[in-house]
Amino acid sequence: MRDKTRHRILDIYHRKRKPSLYVTHDQGEALAMADRIGVMAKGRMQQIGTPEELLDKPATAFVAGFIGTPAMNLLPATVTFGLSGGWRLLGVFAENGDLSAGQRVRLAIREGGMRLFDAESERALL
Repeated sequence: MRDKTRHRILDIYHRKRKPSLYVTHDQGEALAMADRIGVMAKGRMQQIGTPEELLDKPATAFVAGFIGTPAMNLLPATVTFGLSGGWRLLGVFAENGDLSAGQRVRLAIREGGMRLFDAESERALL
């Protein structure tokens, strides 16, 4: 029944061609139905983007750990030497990114992708 309702909602949306807001706690449903998704946590907007952007380039550690199946694994780490400007880490290139020796970070890894987050602000560094 839920699947049937989802298809009816999408059919109405496509026929009316009007912007719509659909609220759900089911990430699979959101990823399947939406052109753009807003992810909220603790009353704050974490990221707004397409399903692909949320999966491939999560802006925060929360989004990385929440969106996708499987969710990204978040591993605590400490930068051992500083990097600035363009650099490559484990095959992932960051055009504009600075890392300081001793900086605490969280490395987010999912099959086919990796991100790096600041441990305190939770914001994406790469």
